[in-house]
Amino acid sequence: METEVKKVILPIAGLGTRFLPLSKIIPKEIWPLVDKPIIQMLIEEARDSGIKQIIFVTSPKKSAILNYFKTDSSLKKILQQRKKQDILKELDVLESFDKKISFSSVIQSKQLGDGHAILQAASKIKKEPVGIMFGDDIVDSETPCLQQLINIYKTCQKPVIALCRLPKEKLPSYGVMAVEKIANRVYKVKKIIEKPAPGEEPSDLAIVGKYNRSSYSKYSNTIIKV
Repeated sequence: METEVKKVILPIAGLGTRFLPLSKIIPKEIWPLVDKPIIQMLIEEARDSGIKQIIFVTSPKKSAILNYFKTDSSLKKILQQRKKQDILKELDVLESFDKKISFSSVIQSKQLGDGHAILQAASKIKKEPVGIMFGDDIVDSETPCLQQLINIYKTCQKPVIALCRLPKEKLPSYGVMAVEKIANRVYKVKKIIEKPAPGEEPSDLAIVGKYNRSSYSKYSNTIIKV
């Protein structure tokens, strides 16, 4: 039974309804956040956490995301002729992902929620732990957020969820945890309330879109606040 986390599931099949009409033609995952697309930030986080395989859960309309990481030889030739060395270096960075991480994809034909999206990748996950990352949250930290989850997983061999403390007025937009503290920044899950009504928040700890779980065990027990 594999215990090292080497694979990540990255669901990207969502409709991006909050960003319509622009998300009809440009997937939100390749919109830039300052100077690079969100999807690139996630792949860099996975790479820096020792991940070797990314499994995209995607839709037929989002081929642009996969194409973003593919080599375009004709484009590189034009840039070389025009001596655009800075741009060529940026393309080299994208191509370097392919040398360190393998990419595969599965199709989610209907958008039926996060759980359904993750299950579409079940055929590519055997009896091994797996990371899960969503494109809704970017965590800026010296130690990658995913690596932090992997480190906690090694100590407990239980599913781990990233959390963040939020102001009370923002909690109704998130899944919020009722917890029991068991160590510094580590808590045991008692209950999850999805989008609690004002005044019904069990804590100020909201779920961030990064998980690490055993593919062979039920969700339970352990979380980390980052």
